[in-house]
Amino acid sequence: MRSRFLLVIGAVLAIVGCSGDNGPTDTGNSGGNATVTVSDHVFTPSTVSIPVNNTVTWQWTSATVEHNVTFQGMPPSPNQIDGSFARTFTAAGTFPYVCTFHAAQGMTGTITVTAGTGGGGTGGGGDTGGGGGGDPYP
Repeated sequence: MRSRFLLVIGAVLAIVGCSGDNGPTDTGNSGGNATVTVSDHVFTPSTVSIPVNNTVTWQWTSATVEHNVTFQGMPPSPNQIDGSFARTFTAAGTFPYVCTFHAAQGMTGTITVTAGTGGGGTGGGGDTGGGGGGDPYP
């Protein structure tokens, strides 16, 4: 199972790296935190840039099939049709993610976390399934 996941992630990264346009981009979120809409077969915006220690919340809207948010080496979101999932990023870097059900159809995204004057974020983090103590993953 893990090798299949790594293969899918590798293929998605190769496709994303070769594509010229990866959809809508949010390159300067003024409040630090960001929201990504999850709808059928698309993350909007697909690329988000936030300061370190801020949170991205994925909000499912108008989905008719299950989707997830899956990063390599981090716990994924639940498979869901509605609701939300939040992750606080505590380290600078570039973090690609996919919906494992629809990565082959281009349902991919990237979070770029920048070092520097990041706000304090909202703390808490975790997912909406009980979360609480914050997310230990970047």
